[in-house]
Parts: sequence; C-alpha cells; structure tokens
Amino acid sequence: RGIILLVSKGDFDGKRTGGHRAPSTFKQIQGQVRNNRGIFLKLAACMAFLIALQSVMPYLTKSVIDVGVNTGDRSQLLLILLSQAAILLGMMTFRMFNSRLSLYANTHVNISIVSGFLEKLTKLPMSFFENQMCGDMIERIHDHSKIEDFIVNQLVGMLHAVVSALVYGVLLFSYDYMCFLCFLTGGILTFLWSCFTIEKKKVVNHELFKQGVANNSVTYQLITGMQEAKLQGSTKRRCEEWCTTKRKYYKALMSSLSLS
Repeated sequence: RGIILLVSKGDFDGKRTGGHRAPSTFKQIQGQVRNNRGIFLKLAACMAFLIALQSVMPYLTKSVIDVGVNTGDRSQLLLILLSQAAILLGMMTFRMFNSRLSLYANTHVNISIVSGFLEKLTKLPMSFFENQMCGDMIERIHDHSKIEDFIVNQLVGMLHAVVSALVYGVLLFSYDYMCFLCFLTGGILTFLWSCFTIEKKKVVNHELFKQGVANNSVTYQLITGMQEAKLQGSTKRRCEEWCTTKRKYYKALMSSLSLS
C-alpha cells in the first residue's frame, strides 16, 4: 500500500465556480457606466454648466476694474456685481444638484457592485469558506468602494479637471503667454509624477488590502471571543494585537498618501 497526493485547482478556477472567470475591473467599470449612463449624463451636464459659469467669472472680475473703477460708472459697476452674484448663485445651485446626483449614483453603484459580489459568494462551494477568514471577506466588500469611488467621483472629477484645464489654458494663453507656459509645465509634471508612481501605488494598495484584512480579522476575533479572552485573562494581549495591526495599517496609509 502507498499514499497518493491528489492536487486540484483552487476554488476561484472557472471549473469550480460555474465555468466563468471573474470579469476584469475595466469591464466592471464599463458595465456600471453603461447601466447608469442616465445619471452620468446628468452629472456631465452639471459639470458643463459649472465650467461655463466659472469661465465667465474672470472676465467679470476684469470688467470691475476696467469698466467700473477706471471709468467711475457706478451703474455699470452695479450691473457687473449683480451679474457676479447671479453667477455665484447659479454655481451654488448646480453644485447642490450635483452633490445629490453624486449621492444617488454612489448608493446605486455600491448596491449593484456589492450585491453582485455577494451573489457570486453564494455560488461558491462549501470548501471555499473553510479556508477563508471573515476579515478577508469584509475587506473585499470594503474594497469595492474603490471601484465605486473611481466610477462616481474620480472619473467625473478627472473629466472635469481635463475640461477645466483646457478652458483655463485658453484663457491664460489669451491673457499672458508666460502664465500659460507655467500652467502647462505644472500640468506636465503632475502627469509624469502619476505615471512614475503608478507601479508603486499598486504595491501600496496590495499592502493596504493585506493590513485591512488583518485588522478586520483581529477586530472580529476580539469581539466574538471576548468571553473566552476574559476567562483566559488574555484581554490585554488581544488589545495589544489590535493596536499593532492598526499601526501597520496606519503606516500603509501614510505610504499611500506620500505617493498621492
């Protein structure tokens, strides 16, 4: 008689999970944008109106000096100031409407992403949950907030920044060529810094996820095992373990901030 070692593929393999591999992050983002295109079109419309109103403000400010102050025409100055007040009121209204749309989009996208993840969890075999920690599952659910934040906030914010840079670049170029060169140099340096640190950000994000899993696991064990810890007199050691994992998570956050 002998011993045979049988090796099988992991539970995340397509054959063990219904024959379908998990879609890539890009496909998830593309699907969420397609499913919620009505909301994103409204956000884009609000962004366009805000940029249009913001682009008018420098001309009105210039007119306050050129027309109102230099000529001493109080009626013209009052008209310009009222126009500025109306534009500021309009910008406040669009920002309020934009914040409500962003909140609705955040909630809708979050429910869609997390519910899809939970539905996939229910289709996994029992052996998968025997090898996975509760903290890992919780951190994976929390990690979906990065996709939600990218879709709703960063994607729209990036589009707003690009359009604003183009509009203000044209305004600066028409005002002063040297100011435009300084503005362009700053934009290029920011882009190069983002390209240079993208690989390091991947490493830091993996470390953040790892420390987040450890922190969730220790917290879960501390809460659920409080009675056992009291009986064994190990409450102080458990609390020190939690503080240690929290410090490691803080260091990972500091590393992430240093690259942003």
